[in-house]
Amino acid sequence: MCVARAALAALLLAPGAGGAADLWDIYQIALSRDAAYHAARYQYEGAQLDVPLARSALLPAVSAAGAGGRVRDETRARAGNAATVEHSRDNQITLSAKMPLFDRSLSLEVNRARLRAGNAKVVFDQAQDDLILRVSESYFELLAARDSQSVARAATLAIGRQRDLASQRLEVGLGTRTDLFDAEARYQQAVVDEIRAENAISNAEQSLKKIIGYTPSALTPLGEDAPLATPSPDTPEAWVEAALANNLELKAADFGVKIAAADIKQVYAAAWPKVTLDASTRQIDSVGDMGVDESTSVRATLDWSLFQSGALRGKSKQAALQHNAALQTREDTRRRVESDAASAYLTAESSLSQVRALSEAVRAGASALQAKEEGFRAGLTTNIDVLDAQRDQSSARTEHLRARYDFILSLLRLEKAAGDLDEDDLQRINGWLQS
Repeated sequence: MCVARAALAALLLAPGAGGAADLWDIYQIALSRDAAYHAARYQYEGAQLDVPLARSALLPAVSAAGAGGRVRDETRARAGNAATVEHSRDNQITLSAKMPLFDRSLSLEVNRARLRAGNAKVVFDQAQDDLILRVSESYFELLAARDSQSVARAATLAIGRQRDLASQRLEVGLGTRTDLFDAEARYQQAVVDEIRAENAISNAEQSLKKIIGYTPSALTPLGEDAPLATPSPDTPEAWVEAALANNLELKAADFGVKIAAADIKQVYAAAWPKVTLDASTRQIDSVGDMGVDESTSVRATLDWSLFQSGALRGKSKQAALQHNAALQTREDTRRRVESDAASAYLTAESSLSQVRALSEAVRAGASALQAKEEGFRAGLTTNIDVLDAQRDQSSARTEHLRARYDFILSLLRLEKAAGDLDEDDLQRINGWLQS
């Protein structure tokens, strides 16, 4: 179903199709097109084969060999006498089987393979979380860039009108050249801001294109009534506790410690004896005096390395050092995960406060701009006052729109830090988009 949905979404949202993509559509297409995600998936699937491969080494290995031919035997008794020629066939077939009866190294390798497969699953889950976050970041970055362009374009038009008004007032003797020059300077700066916004759009489009292979012509915007609220639970300690229990990076570090411990056991297993069962049967079929010869053998072979010239000691010390390194890596990861989870919660909380404050700033700025425009028409305020109000209003609008996206991304990063990020989070946020 996911593949079919991705194919349908890609068809409807391709350049020129005229469809508007939402966040879930982009994610579904990314699942089928993102190269980094597919590389991680193939590595995961390959690692899952380690377990059956390790088990296969404990099973019997059977082989067969055969040979066939004809033999010509020519006998000459004395010089001048006729030669005696005999023809015979010589066919051989051998069937052999080999199976380890006791090999601690092979038994431990099965456990190591299970650990590697488990670690590969964690790494693949991390790749999926990274895809969710990369898609969301690219999606909202493009929305933010387009919002900035829209605000910059509106500011350019508004300042242009104010510049024209300043020119008209100068012509009738009601304004000054200072007002006109200032308006012209503000207008040119607004044009520069619009150009920068267009460049930001191009960069954001390239970021999204890197994931899905193209840029959709339209994206579904975030709804004005999006239910932006404080993360639940509403304490950093709860998120830290969840991160220490579920964070994928910490789980990978745990597997690193377990694999290193298994490596130590594997080194010492090389000094254990090995017992192997060998069985074979051979049949030789030849025409002549010998006829058919059959033989069967079954034997157990003991292989015990009693002295390895200090190699075992060196390898065991090396494995122990690697285990200590894995322990320190896990501790470093644990501390970083604990810090990142607390920081992610505080960032989300701060972002939400900024959204609310900037929302009030936008409303207050709109009222202030309207009042100064009315005051300018009544001769109570100057043109510079109006231009300042327009600048502040545009800045507040741009910052407010971006703050909403930053808050959403901070929620996703918080979920990732806690090890709880999944497709349900993406669908929930997708429901906040304007239909």
